[in-house]
Amino acid sequence: MMLWQVNGVANEITLDFSTNQVMLGKPIGTTMTVVLPALTAPSDPTLSLPEFVDFLKPLQQHFRVLELEKELLRNGTQQIHKWKLSLYPYRIGKLTVPKLVWVDAQGVAHLASVNYNTLNIEQTANPTNITFLEPDTKDIQLWQREQLVLRYSVISSDKYISLKWDRPNSAGYVFHKIAHTKEPTVYNGKNSIRHDVGLILFPLEEGEMELKLPPVVYQQGGRDEYLFYPLPVVLRVQKLPVYVNPSVPVIRKGKLNANYELGDRLFYQPEEIVSLSIQLTAFGVPAQWLPPLFNHMQERLRSDIRLYEPNIREQNQLDIFGLQGSRHYTLNFSSDGMGFYQLPKLDLNYFDAASGELAGTRVDSVTIFVLNSITLVVSSILLGCVFLVFSFKFVVVLLHARSTRKEYRLLIDKARRQLEQAHSLIEVRTAMRTYADAHHWPKNLTLLQWQQYAIDKAKDKSVFYTAMSALQRMQYGADDIHSEQLHWLKSVIFPDSMTG
Repeated sequence: MMLWQVNGVANEITLDFSTNQVMLGKPIGTTMTVVLPALTAPSDPTLSLPEFVDFLKPLQQHFRVLELEKELLRNGTQQIHKWKLSLYPYRIGKLTVPKLVWVDAQGVAHLASVNYNTLNIEQTANPTNITFLEPDTKDIQLWQREQLVLRYSVISSDKYISLKWDRPNSAGYVFHKIAHTKEPTVYNGKNSIRHDVGLILFPLEEGEMELKLPPVVYQQGGRDEYLFYPLPVVLRVQKLPVYVNPSVPVIRKGKLNANYELGDRLFYQPEEIVSLSIQLTAFGVPAQWLPPLFNHMQERLRSDIRLYEPNIREQNQLDIFGLQGSRHYTLNFSSDGMGFYQLPKLDLNYFDAASGELAGTRVDSVTIFVLNSITLVVSSILLGCVFLVFSFKFVVVLLHARSTRKEYRLLIDKARRQLEQAHSLIEVRTAMRTYADAHHWPKNLTLLQWQQYAIDKAKDKSVFYTAMSALQRMQYGADDIHSEQLHWLKSVIFPDSMTG
């Protein structure tokens, strides 16, 4: 039971609703009246709406309650306090007005009177149905600095409307607002337009908290037509472990990615500026929260390598699915000496919100070659010679391969002609030997040996074995040779239809 208590004995408290029927996105005008005896009331009344928070809590589960104005009237022995309120419903349906109870100074509970016991919240229509969709925000569990994406949608047949949503003004969070987007969709079997707005938030403090968001404003023709108030967001934020310092990002989906690029040169000269580009990206992490790579690099460099102040570019890409932060470093360094220099590998940590443990990613080491002009010329000549030798060998191999391929095609064509002109078993065997020469098989193969080499090239092995068996029987006189049999044999004994 909700209690309310003021100094003095109250006569009555009432709630008058301007209507018992309203569309979602429109308010119900409400007057709350509190009557106090004038003799027991303070001469300078200080009653304010926050003092009625417990009294109004049953209504606030179904409505966003906004105070418009307050009025104080004196009527003989009474003080009459009136508040003009707007009640914006959270969802459609028929609502039974909950009991609203207050307790006077003597501890006696009184039931507030209302003029309507039920309120009917209807589907928004202008001129067709408009549907407001919101995520489930009852009990959300996440870590400090972990991304939470809230997507709110309006389904409408009107593609020319716009949605406006202000950034919340609440301490203890970092907010990124997602601009209005729209796309065609099918909803309840009808072609419609889905309008989306969103909010990406990062809680900074631990504990249980309730976040009340501003309304999603449906604008039509530049006019605020409907105000859709989202349900309060109930968060349970878990404290990060003590070993997770502020430079360690918190990531639930994916990982911390690191890519680098050192240009296309192999050699550099002493004191020449070398530029190394490294980009860090992570989904669900603002760019300014990515690890300070410059400090990591500076701590691990050799003393004979000078590292200059980097050029850093940060970017946050937002859409309705979340935020991806990226930080691009251009690191410039040089060395007075010569030789092979290896920039150190970097191990960067991030907190895996899904497992609740630290994870890591690595920027691999990079090797650079610093040589003076003379050494560079000699090295270039040597590399050029090596390149020419390998190029010559490659050309020789290529020409030999082309020659071998040409010889292969000539022999295959010859075998095909011999087979087409064959009228006896001897002529068929001649074509088979030519086919064997094209594949560099041994000379003078028997029928059985030829079969063992050719079987891997046969398309239909069962037909191939049948043809070879027929040839065996013809060779040893077991069967007579007829022109029909030769025609059938010629069509099957050569694998792959004589195409090689």
